Amino acid sequence: MLKSYFKIAFRNLIKNRNYALINIIGLSLGMAAVFVITRFVFEELSYDQDNQFKNRIYRVYHDGKEKSGATQAILTTAIEDKFPEIEKTVRIGKYWQDYNLIRYENRIEKVEPFYFADPEIFDVLNIPLLQGNTETCLDDPDAVVITRQFGEKYFPGQNPFGKILTIRYGNSFYDRKITAILDEIPKNTYLNPDVLLPLKFLEQVEQSDLFTNWGFNSVTTLFLLKKNAEIEQLTAKLNNFVSALAPEWFKPDYRLQPLTRVHLYSSDISCRIGEYGDIAQVRLYGAIALIILIIACINFINLSLVQSSRRIKEIGVRKVVGAGRSALVYQSLLESILLSVISLAFAFLLLKLLLPFANQIFNRQMQLSLTENLSFFLVMIFIALLVGLVCGGSTALIFSSLKPVTLFSNKQIYSSGNSLFKRTMLAFQFVTFCGLIIASLVIRNQMIYLSGKQLGYNTEQVMVIMRPPGDTNKKYNVFASQLQNHSAIQSVTISSFVPPVFGNWITQSLEKDENMEWVIADTSYLSALDMKLVAGRNLRENEPGAILLNETAYKKRFSNQPFTPDMEIGTDNKKRIVGVVQDFHTHALYQKIDPLFIENAGIDDFIACISIKLSAGQIPEGIQQAKQIWQKIYPNDLFSFQFIDEKFDQIYQNDEQFAQLISFFTFLAVVIACMGLFGLISFTAVQRTKEIGIRKTLGATIQNIALLLCREYLIIGMISFVFAVPILYYLMEIWLQRFAYHINLDWWIFALSGLIAFSIAALTVSFQAIKAATANPVESLRYE
Repeated sequence: MLKSYFKIAFRNLIKNRNYALINIIGLSLGMAAVFVITRFVFEELSYDQDNQFKNRIYRVYHDGKEKSGATQAILTTAIEDKFPEIEKTVRIGKYWQDYNLIRYENRIEKVEPFYFADPEIFDVLNIPLLQGNTETCLDDPDAVVITRQFGEKYFPGQNPFGKILTIRYGNSFYDRKITAILDEIPKNTYLNPDVLLPLKFLEQVEQSDLFTNWGFNSVTTLFLLKKNAEIEQLTAKLNNFVSALAPEWFKPDYRLQPLTRVHLYSSDISCRIGEYGDIAQVRLYGAIALIILIIACINFINLSLVQSSRRIKEIGVRKVVGAGRSALVYQSLLESILLSVISLAFAFLLLKLLLPFANQIFNRQMQLSLTENLSFFLVMIFIALLVGLVCGGSTALIFSSLKPVTLFSNKQIYSSGNSLFKRTMLAFQFVTFCGLIIASLVIRNQMIYLSGKQLGYNTEQVMVIMRPPGDTNKKYNVFASQLQNHSAIQSVTISSFVPPVFGNWITQSLEKDENMEWVIADTSYLSALDMKLVAGRNLRENEPGAILLNETAYKKRFSNQPFTPDMEIGTDNKKRIVGVVQDFHTHALYQKIDPLFIENAGIDDFIACISIKLSAGQIPEGIQQAKQIWQKIYPNDLFSFQFIDEKFDQIYQNDEQFAQLISFFTFLAVVIACMGLFGLISFTAVQRTKEIGIRKTLGATIQNIALLLCREYLIIGMISFVFAVPILYYLMEIWLQRFAYHINLDWWIFALSGLIAFSIAALTVSFQAIKAATANPVESLRYE
């Protein structure tokens, strides 16, 4: 019996190969997109799932006005042996620079940031060692632990265990002995350090009360709890204990977060270490995958129904000769599952081709290994079988329930004009692909707006170098002076902060209970960044107490008052306002411009950035000249720079990736929907061949016939667009609220989206409709 079902299924696939091909291509594309997103979702959900203590490890964070993952180093010392629920604690610190420097074989190299940790890190996070002892390798302040990959890179052909690695911290270089080699750490792990130093090293080199002061939030703290510990009770006990122990001004607001939630549920927590994702992003991509799969399934169901309507008499004959309802259902299910399995094979091939692109977009290193990703492959098979069952079952239930007398009658069981079910599914497809076109246009226009918005300063041709620790004014002045002797370099400035994120972002309160952003800069700051004064003058050398306000600060403090020289601001710490600078964006466009003042004071204490404005057309020469001078003035420091516009590109990278994904999925959804639409209009043309011939004989024009065939689909498309507009307006408003500065949702965006959607649908159905309308009416009247 099963063999007979297979023979009939293959025979029908070959007989209806055009519809089968449309179904296979549509399902393959849909499944491939779903599998790419599913692989990403699996990757995100897999973080720290292999840790044997995953359900007992918690991160401590502050749940105050602003959530922060940085806690006090004194916390674990203070609570030691005071809480029986806590089995172990570990503190982890990070050197908060974009990079660190190491020295070996008389060379200086830039490496990823260092981490510092207590020895308990190996017990809590299950970090494997190739060489060394987990109990002793971080006991000595002069120790350092590296990964196997790090050792292979910097000690090629050697065993680095026991060798000396020279690292820079602050202004000095330190020789550290390699006491352990880490085995390869899975990428989906909370912490993935290349270099790990003892936390005791910080105690040794920091000349401050970093480890004894409740005011320093300097480390990430993890608790390994005993089984069955009550989290809420422990949190309350912890806060009460610290409140009684710490100074009165310190208000503990600790909360505990499970390790398994740290990766995806920390977007609102600052001062984080490790790699982070976003559960909202995972859910969004999951929803997109589901929508694409539904579109592909709707195509499958619609085309299966129209194919089945051509086999009505076959179904009737089989029922007359004794075939039961279950036999007809089995046959339909087998054909659908067969199509789905074939589509699965092609989808897997597409997945392998798309995975490198997906890794680039998602910034992940996803792989397809059967042993490591068995659950993912099982989900792929499950999705394929589910699609086959749902789509085949829908068709089978409709036709197997009909009586033979109905099947042999001339009444049309299913056609393009009398099925509410088909129209509803078709409308859903139209709503979806109209919505995706709208979303794609809105997101792309916002990205264009971000890249083209005037920020109040020059973002191009300005390279920023982090000032070396321990640099002196004397050395900097020599460096700046030599730079300005070259035609490729227009100007040089030094400052505490350069937008959007270079240097130290600091605030100071001039008015009571009101903080302002504070930039410390020399007198070349405005000219180097092409900032404009709207009133007053620039800062001068040796002018203590003189400041520049931005427009926002001036309007907030002085409202509509005209500017006059030497206006004052501040209560206890009075400042003279010598000028007002045009508002400029100190951060990305997610944030509004806040009140800010610029001051030429305390340079040695705060300066972190050297900005060099290069001449247009001479950027490579300017970089080379700056590098040569740097290596002479700062021989022990690596020449490393970044342009301001490149930093903005990094900040908007996630949104740019999102825009690319939406564009890709929009294209995919449109292709799948159009394939289904093409199949339906082709079937409609065949079903109405005789009618078309009669109408043409009676004088109907090609335009009349084409409109007759297309009208229903175009009307459904227009109605669907009307439904899609308010839904997408609401969703895009929510998305745009992420940006303090964004485009308006103008009518033309929706009009253009509707025009694009209508044009695509019209072209799809018109091609087949015109082909049917231009056929010879003599041939049409011979139909049936």
